Amino acid sequence: MGQWEYGGACKGRVHAVLLKEYFGVHNEEVLEAVAVHTWGSGNMGELAKVVYIADKMEVSREKVEPALRKLVFAGDDLDEIFVRVLERTVSSLRSKKLKLSEETLGLLDNLKIQNVKIDETKAHDAKAHHRKHKGKEVS
Repeated sequence: MGQWEYGGACKGRVHAVLLKEYFGVHNEEVLEAVAVHTWGSGNMGELAKVVYIADKMEVSREKVEPALRKLVFAGDDLDEIFVRVLERTVSSLRSKKLKLSEETLGLLDNLKIQNVKIDETKAHDAKAHHRKHKGKEVS
C-alpha cells in the first residue's frame, strides 16, 4: 500500500521537496515539519510537533473539542499537547473506520516505546462531555 492511497496526505512530502528544490530551504527542521505535518513520524522534532498540532487545530476544523483547543492555547507542555492532539486524531480516524498510515503507526509505536500512554477513548469522552454541557464553557 503506497502513500497515494491516503489522498492529500502526501502533500507534506511534496511541499517539503518544493521548498528545498525551488525555494532553497535547507533547514532540516523546517523540511521535516512540512513533510510530516499530516501523518506524523516516529521521531518528530519540536517544530514538527508544533506544525502537526497547528494543522489539526486550524480554525476550519470545526469538530475540535473546546477542551482540547483550550489545552492547545493555554498549555505549556508541548509533549502533552502533542499526545492529546494525536489521541484525538487517531480516535477520529478509527471511529470513521479509516486506516492509519504507516507513519502514524510508527509514531504510536515510538510513543509506546517511550512509555507514553495514548488513550484513544479520550476524544470520544470529550465529545460526550461537550454534548452534555453544550453551550457551557468546558474547563
